[in-house]
Amino acid sequence: MLKRIKFLSVLIFLIISFANCSKQQNVNFIFITGSKVKLMSEPSSKSKRLQYVKCNEIISHIEEVKVDNDRWFKVKIGKLTGYIENSREDKEEISVFYKNVSKECGVALTDPVEVYSILNATTAPLFKINRGNYFYIEAQEGDGDSWLYIKTQSGKTGFILGSQILRGDLKAVQTISKSKLEKVDAWVQVSVDKPKFLNIPGPSGRLVTKKDPAKCTHRLELYPKKNGFAPVSEKISINGINYFHVERMFSSGCGCEGGINAWISEKDVLFIPDFFAYSLKQNQTHLDKNLLELLNREIAGNLNAATVNIKKVNLGEIMPEAEFFKVRCEKGDQTAFGDSDTVAYNYFLVAKRNNKYLVLHSMKVSDIDKDDCMNSSQTRNYWNEELSYLIIRDIDQDNKFELIQLDSGEADLSFIVYRFVDGKYKKIIQFGVGGLRCVAFDDIRKMDFRHIVFFKNCYGPKGKKTEWMPVVKLDRPPFDKKYENNEIRVLEFKDGEYVEIDADGSGLDFKKSYNESLPCTDCPNTENFACKAK
Repeated sequence: MLKRIKFLSVLIFLIISFANCSKQQNVNFIFITGSKVKLMSEPSSKSKRLQYVKCNEIISHIEEVKVDNDRWFKVKIGKLTGYIENSREDKEEISVFYKNVSKECGVALTDPVEVYSILNATTAPLFKINRGNYFYIEAQEGDGDSWLYIKTQSGKTGFILGSQILRGDLKAVQTISKSKLEKVDAWVQVSVDKPKFLNIPGPSGRLVTKKDPAKCTHRLELYPKKNGFAPVSEKISINGINYFHVERMFSSGCGCEGGINAWISEKDVLFIPDFFAYSLKQNQTHLDKNLLELLNREIAGNLNAATVNIKKVNLGEIMPEAEFFKVRCEKGDQTAFGDSDTVAYNYFLVAKRNNKYLVLHSMKVSDIDKDDCMNSSQTRNYWNEELSYLIIRDIDQDNKFELIQLDSGEADLSFIVYRFVDGKYKKIIQFGVGGLRCVAFDDIRKMDFRHIVFFKNCYGPKGKKTEWMPVVKLDRPPFDKKYENNEIRVLEFKDGEYVEIDADGSGLDFKKSYNESLPCTDCPNTENFACKAK
């Protein structure tokens, strides 16, 4: 009985020891990308520091060790043996490469793919791999959608970006390398109930997963269902069957919202080489064909004629005997790609004279109707379907109308003022506007934009720097009691440009001090101040 108890005690001890100090042998090597990585004498942050590891060093003599909840690498550098911590804080300093246990190979898609000696695509490449050539993937960083360590057929090694290649077993990539890849600008419409979106073209392809590479986050729910559409950038024929490369990034005012990146067989889709011709055939439209053809050229093809929205506007006397229109349209069937907050629209200001159309101004925006990236419930009412991205205003009352284009950023907005010069609208001033997060676009559209008011805004550590920021209340004189007696400056629109007026009698010169670093004293909070100014 006593022997049995001793045996169980030893067994429990070994299990606990294994759990507290486990070893994993799947790490191939680590690449040091920072200059603050420490080599310690023991797997503990309290142990002795032996040295700092050199940046851009590859360490291959490695053993992965887990002590309690901490992960460490046991390494040998020269004659020293020590430990490097693999913590969350060190992710920007250390890149971990894992063995390619699946024996995947790669084939270059672009011509050429550049191979580097370090993990930095801005450095000079070691060598290049021409499109169609295949190579062996020795190791991958993380789950493989970033950097890969590869070996060519001739034995050369280096690092490449995983997004530039196709991956598969040796037989699959050899087949792809022998097939002709063709660049196209087209669309497909899904024709089956269960379309198969594959990681590589051909019979060896598997269904894509969210771990496969795509621009920003790979979102499987954004792939089109039956009767849905997707843009095509490339096609390839393998064993007599065409495969189409569908790739797209979905963005809004907050940046990238996700992406798709896959191949699909011609058996699952209808190929649409020209979406413009397809949309004209599918939909009856009363719009002038000359206008539609102009819009199609402006967006480089694939106009969806069914999405064209046109509205007559007044631009005054900028062009005698002409009519003017705001036009919104889409490229392809973009509404097929998920929610409305990922849809990009093309906007144009068009003149019609003597039955000919001329584009005076163009812009592209994202519909962020459901977006909340600016941390305000009022942002939900900013963007609508009334073509409100472009404000038309006769600022100086000369019956020649200016344009004010609103542009969204991750936190603030900016506006750009255009004036009609030599047959086109040209930019005359642009400002990033701080503190717009609590001001609705309805208020902005009511402004006359004749005066732009600036106040001193603190930013940076402990308010050591200042800059002159536009206040969103673009008001009329007098200004002195509007802004809690803060030091301000004012630009006024005169003779087609903005010039400074000494509105508060300070004698300050806007042109000399804008964006300078100045002592910061009693500056208002940007967001709250903008709300009060409204």
